[in-house]
Amino acid sequence: MPEYVHTLPQSSKPAINVTIFDVIGALPEVLSYPILLDVWVGGQLARYGRTSKNIIFLVRQVDEPPPEMKLYFNELVKPLGASATVSECWLNNTIAAVKLYNAGRLIVDKKTFTYTELPSPVERCPVLTVTDVLDKLPETVPWTFPIYLTGGLVKNGFSNHDVDFIVFAEVQTSTLAEIRDYFVKLFSWRSDVGRHVMPDREPVYLYLLYNGGKLCRP
Repeated sequence: MPEYVHTLPQSSKPAINVTIFDVIGALPEVLSYPILLDVWVGGQLARYGRTSKNIIFLVRQVDEPPPEMKLYFNELVKPLGASATVSECWLNNTIAAVKLYNAGRLIVDKKTFTYTELPSPVERCPVLTVTDVLDKLPETVPWTFPIYLTGGLVKNGFSNHDVDFIVFAEVQTSTLAEIRDYFVKLFSWRSDVGRHVMPDREPVYLYLLYNGGKLCRP
């Protein structure tokens, strides 16, 4: 049952206020975790240099990090009064990220906060292929009006920027935002849902992806 109150707030807990300098200062020069990890810090710390939320670490691996890895990183930032989350979504280009570790070695000087070595390149830049998209798409979606796939995925078979959709139906802007957020979560990739074809980008190819809420496979 909810409790109705007449005062604000109910407690006076201070907000977390941690900078990226604080985090780098608290991290070890070499990770003692058994696996030599490439590690990024993401979210607000990467974008703003400061966070009031949990500290997000991104690790270069395929599977979800095990509980012991999450506990390890959480213990590293515990002295800062913060907690950490660890994610395998290092390829997710919707997340701002700054690389901190090459194969378990801290690559940022703790005094000058400059790189002591450059981030090691990955084998290839993140690319989303049309096969990746088709493999992840559900057979049905909640929207019954036609949804078209467009952009580089239709023209070239891949995208290194975003996944583009077009909806010509007269729907509210909030519905377009709902569709965009749905596909961002599905692909872990930037997505855009427009209403119009950009004439300066012709030829523009449109593939009818969903009709009547059902997937139209090639």
